Amino acid sequence: MAPRKSTQSGSAEKIECFVIMPMTEPEGHGYPAGHFRRVFDDIFVPACEKAGFRAIHPELGHRTNLIHEAILRQIVEAPMVLCDLSSRNPNVLFELGLRQAFDYPVALVREEKTPQIFDIAPLKHVDYRRERLYHEVLEDQENIAEFIKETYKSSQKGEGVNSIIKLLSLTKPATVPEVKEGDIDPTLQLVRAEIAELRADFRRSLHFLERAALGPGTREPSGNGVSIKRIPSISRGVAEGLVKSAVEANIDDDKILFDLVERYGAQRGWVLRAIEEAKEAIAANSDLDPDDIPF
Repeated sequence: MAPRKSTQSGSAEKIECFVIMPMTEPEGHGYPAGHFRRVFDDIFVPACEKAGFRAIHPELGHRTNLIHEAILRQIVEAPMVLCDLSSRNPNVLFELGLRQAFDYPVALVREEKTPQIFDIAPLKHVDYRRERLYHEVLEDQENIAEFIKETYKSSQKGEGVNSIIKLLSLTKPATVPEVKEGDIDPTLQLVRAEIAELRADFRRSLHFLERAALGPGTREPSGNGVSIKRIPSISRGVAEGLVKSAVEANIDDDKILFDLVERYGAQRGWVLRAIEEAKEAIAANSDLDPDDIPF
């Protein structure tokens, strides 16, 4: 399978450039909330446009850190990928490794002073400044735009800038076999259906959490929602149940954290503790008593 080619026509249309980057700010690094979203908006989007591409955020229209099918398809099918190594995020490195396995073009960028990552140190990258001062942002946009164009053109010629396959002189990249729906093992189909249902239950439960927290006759907030501190005891139990259900469904920690912190105003430390407690309970095969499950 090769990266999909642009089907757009007209000089004003741009080829997609999928952006692999951190979705949340790691603790202990001094990042303000929303830092990486602003990096995407202020630096990556303009840089891609200057290079003739249209930046696609990993949200894919829905905020998530779960490495699901839609993101996997973008990783292996997008004509171009921009990868931000800042904070050395493990999800980012996994997605970069997947892209590299197929030997498709990827331009690497990172925040200035990011520690070197040994395994990919030989690969070329471009730095950008963390502070995003006006004149520095303009310079970073230009530098990244030129690097994107260089990487894409090199790939089109078969030269492969940042190609681990060529760097290691491997014989051929990975390929994805074409699998028809009828060829999928029935058991796998059942598992996929169950996972989809668990995700749907999680989303419905999150909505119930918000309604329960607000109480009857209360209008929904227009901002980030309510705080766990203001949720009545039964709603706190709902939140705990949501975390446990999400962990059991193998939903990514960052996705759980975002839904409860960014959308509903829960305390970050509380959510992290709840996630760890849920993992420990599952590992110890200790299920909640049915009477204690709040939904």
